[in-house]
Amino acid sequence: MTLKKLSAAQLNKIIDETQAELTRRKNIDAATVEIRSILKKYKIDFQDIDLNIITKTGGKSSTKKRAKVTKSRDQRSTVKAKYKDPNSPATWTGRGRTPAWVQGPLQHALVSGSMTQNKRL
Repeated sequence: MTLKKLSAAQLNKIIDETQAELTRRKNIDAATVEIRSILKKYKIDFQDIDLNIITKTGGKSSTKKRAKVTKSRDQRSTVKAKYKDPNSPATWTGRGRTPAWVQGPLQHALVSGSMTQNKRL
């Protein structure tokens, strides 16, 4: 990229982006220094930290929510598959989103009129 060929607006945009990146890097450096001092204060190695519990929501862990979800899932019984794809080992219980291998033949049957629809409830 040649700077001489850029307009003033393009140059100002590049300057603003560069300044924002420099500010971001300074913040990262300051945070790194602070984190290292905390680790040193509590005599913790970086390897002792479980990075899987740190989320993008400000470092808060959502383990409580996960525990509740898995607990409720454990109480549900598994549903036996009702449909099997003749071309592959794929199965479907009839619940949830209809798989593509079911939708194709179903739409074809509806368009051709081989399946009747009950319009009254």
